[in-house]
Formats: sequence, C-alpha cells, structure tokens
Amino acid sequence: MKKNKGITLISLVVTIIVLLILAGITLNLVLREDGIFNMAKEGKEEYSKVAAKEKLELILLDFQSKKAMNEVYEEEELNKALQDQNMEVEDNLVIADGWQFEIDRSVPKIVADLEKLTPEEMRKATIKSIETIVGETQVEVKITIRNQEGAQIVYKINEIKENGEKENVETTNNLEVLEYIFKNLKPSTKYEVVIETSNAYGIASKKVEIETKTPILVERIILEKTEEKVGINHPKTIQYRIEPENATNKNIKWETSNSQVATVANGIITATKTGDCSITLTAEDGGGASATCQIKVANGISTVEELQAIELDMQKGIVESYILLNDIDLTGVKWRALGRDIANSPSFKGKLDGDGFSIINLSDTLFYGAEGVTIENIKFENVLINDERSYKTAVIGRLVGNLVMRNIGVTGSITGKQNIASLVGETWNSNTILIENCYSHATVRSTMGNCWSGLIYGIDQYSNLTITNCYYAGTIDSNSDWEDGSAIKNRVNSSSHYINDCYYDSNKYGRKVQSIYGRPLTTSQFANQNNFKNWDFENTWIMKDGYPELRIFVDK
Repeated sequence: MKKNKGITLISLVVTIIVLLILAGITLNLVLREDGIFNMAKEGKEEYSKVAAKEKLELILLDFQSKKAMNEVYEEEELNKALQDQNMEVEDNLVIADGWQFEIDRSVPKIVADLEKLTPEEMRKATIKSIETIVGETQVEVKITIRNQEGAQIVYKINEIKENGEKENVETTNNLEVLEYIFKNLKPSTKYEVVIETSNAYGIASKKVEIETKTPILVERIILEKTEEKVGINHPKTIQYRIEPENATNKNIKWETSNSQVATVANGIITATKTGDCSITLTAEDGGGASATCQIKVANGISTVEELQAIELDMQKGIVESYILLNDIDLTGVKWRALGRDIANSPSFKGKLDGDGFSIINLSDTLFYGAEGVTIENIKFENVLINDERSYKTAVIGRLVGNLVMRNIGVTGSITGKQNIASLVGETWNSNTILIENCYSHATVRSTMGNCWSGLIYGIDQYSNLTITNCYYAGTIDSNSDWEDGSAIKNRVNSSSHYINDCYYDSNKYGRKVQSIYGRPLTTSQFANQNNFKNWDFENTWIMKDGYPELRIFVDK
C-alpha cells in the first residue's frame, strides 16, 4: 500500500509538469527564484506573517480600548494576554508564530515588523527578560530565558567610569540558575549588567545599565534622656531614635568615656563603679551623626533590703552615692531610722537620689544622723511616724555640716516629742544649708506643743540657710494649748537665713500658730500658679489637685 501511494504521488507530479509544458510553461519558469513555486512559497510566508500580526493587533486593540475607557491595567496583564496566545514576550519584543514585532506599550501598538526567527534561533537559549533589584551595595538579577533546558548562563557586571570606560567587577562561571546577586558594590555608581546564555544552538547576550542607590544617611540621633542615672549591678538601656526613620544603615557604634565606671554594649549600660562618664552613640553609616548621654553611676536601690543596707556603709564611714531604681514600699516593715540604734550614732555621709521614685509608708525617720549630704528627687509618700522620741522627720533627724536638699515631697503624718518637722529636725556646727523645690502636705505634731515646724526645725542662728521655692500645706494637730510653730523653719532669727519665695496654706493653721516665715496663701490661692512668684512651672513644677507638684514625680 505504501509503495502504491508513493508511485501515485510521483505520477501526479509528472502529470502536473506535463500539463504545464503542454500549456506552454517551461520548467525554468516554474523553478527559478521568481518562479511559480517560489512565489507560492513567499505568499505562504507573507500570509503567515500577516496572520501573526493580526493576532497580535487584536490583543493590542483590546488594551487600546481599555485605555480609551480610562481603565487602569498592569503591564503584567498585557504580558499574560500575549502569553495566553502562545506569544513570547521579551520587554518590547513580541514573538508570534516565529515572527518578531516591536511594540510600544504606552499605546499599545506595533511600531516595527522584524525578521522571522530561523529554526536554529527558535531553539537557541535566549534571554527573554532581565529584572534587577538595585540596592546600595548589591544588585539582585532575575532572568527568564527561552529554551532553558540545558542552558548555561554567565553573569557579568562592569563598572561604568566617568569617562565611559567599563571595568569588569565580577564574572561568574557557567551557571544554571536564573537568579544571581552581585555584592560589595559601590553606592551611587553606574554599572552594566551583562547576561550571556548558550546551548547547542548558539549564544545570546543581553545587557542593562543600572545605578546603585545613594544611601539615606542618619541625620540625627535623638536620646530620650541626655542624662541617665544608673545603679551598680542594675543594667539600664539607653532609649533613642534615629531620624530619618528610613535611614539605610541604622547600626550604632557605642563608646564609653570611662570603662572603669560603666561599659556599654548594644545600648545596655552596665555600671561597675560610682562616678560619672559619658556614653556616645555614633551612626556607622559614615555620615557623622552622633549623640552623647551623661551617665551618673550610684549604688542602685531596688528593694527594702538594699535600702536598709546603706547602714552598713554608714558604720564604716564610707561615703557613697545611692539611687532609687523604683518605688520602695515599706508596708508591713517596722522601719528603724538608719544609724539610730548603732553605737555613737554613725551619720549618713553621701548622696541619695530618688530619681523621681517614692519611699512609701515610712514609719520612722529615714536617717537619724546625716553629715554633709545631698538628698534629692524623692517623694516620701504617706509617711506614718508616731513616736515619743525627738528629732522625728521624714528625711533627716539631726544634721551636721552641709546639706543640699532639692525636689523633695512629703505626705502623711509625723508625730514626736520635739524637733519635729517634715525634712530636718536639728542642725548645728555652722552648716551651709541649701533647700529648694521642696514641699510638705504632712500633718506635723509635737507632743510638747512648741517644737515643730512645717519643713525644717532646729536651725541655729549661725547656720547659713537658704530656702527657695518651697511650701508647706500640712495640717497642724496638737493636744497642747500653746502652739509655737512655724510653717517653713523655726523662729530663730539670723541675718544668714534667707527664705526666698516660700509659701504656706493659711487655711490649715490653728489661730495660735505663728507662721512668721513664708508668705500666706489661702487654699484657693494655692490653686493658681500665678501666685507663686519666680517659680518655674515650665520645667520644675506643675499644678495638680489644687497644689504645685514636682514634675519629676508626675512625669516618671
């Protein structure tokens, strides 16, 4: 059967040629370049091209109409529509049935008819698209290729110099992956990415120029606090933020000015010795942004036991600095004034900084004796002292030498025999005493009836005393018929005692109480900050519940 079909086909061809000869048409006319056979072949090719072009134009016309109707479409939608019709897309090049057309995607329309790919070219590993994800120091390259199976790929990157010359930075060996990352590049630099593909049918290449991004430098490092107080063995983290937030490299270099006092790593300060140092933060992006935090290191107090342990240093005569790391609640603790029951009554010699925290429910004076001390930034909240002994206060019973006391608040009640006050019970030996920004709402009561003061008692006439911006708004409670007390200090007169802009609530005193120091304000007048001359209500004080309150306690 097969043999018969072959004979029949040969007979048919011979018959056609004979008929053509009989018709007066020579073989030369049939077979030459412009002959009938070649013309028929060219007509077939042209028909194939026209058909491919029409198929492409139909798709493009659809997207033209969408654009005319103001419909938004992504380029991927156009690519998918073309690929669904078995067309290959390489950027602005579309291959339909082997024919190549260049399109303008913005219209979209065909702008050029290109040559048809040969069978070999159709089988060659050809780069269809190159996608680059550009950073500052690296470029990630993703490609798609036609005829991927068995294809070998070489990735190259050349730096483009200012004079236009190109210098190869990296060239890979033959790879079979469709993604590659060039690293360790220069920021803000022009490069040429070259991709070469090859298989048994030939070699193809494609290139694209890119420019690595310019880094966004850190402009400012803003500290939450420019001064930090850190307790020994109580690590603390420096809080900061970077501007702009989208800075490229947010890495920070940390440095300490004195590693003997404190070290720092990743923003965490570890204090090892009392003293001062500074911590400097510097942006690692080379832009020069930096900030410095001043550090004061003290012995950290976070528990009742650590507060009581101060007495061990007092017994040894050690001068140390201490800082509260949180509120200390003495509820249920029978507090004994530090140094009170120790032989020779050792005094506290050092500094105590509350850092805005409170000592709560104190049932006896904090320090029975103190000598040359600084006590600041502490609120003695709900003091509950009821004792038959003298020198009862919230802070210091008896003071020798100098005193600096600032930013102290006292609430609650204090009862004792004599020399009763909120802050200090007695001073002697020509002290220099500076008290500022302190207040008390505590009820102060002397069982003797005549030895009390709202803030400080027992100030001898030889002391150099200055009290500034303080007030007393406590209630007097006494069983004695004769009350001889003062709101701010005791009644000893001295040319070296200065009371500057201090006030007391005149509505809370008994009629026999002589408040000869400080200026009287009624309870309603206390609620108006304009009545407090030379007080800083922007940074130090704030009105709260009808009275001035220290911001350090409110903003904690």
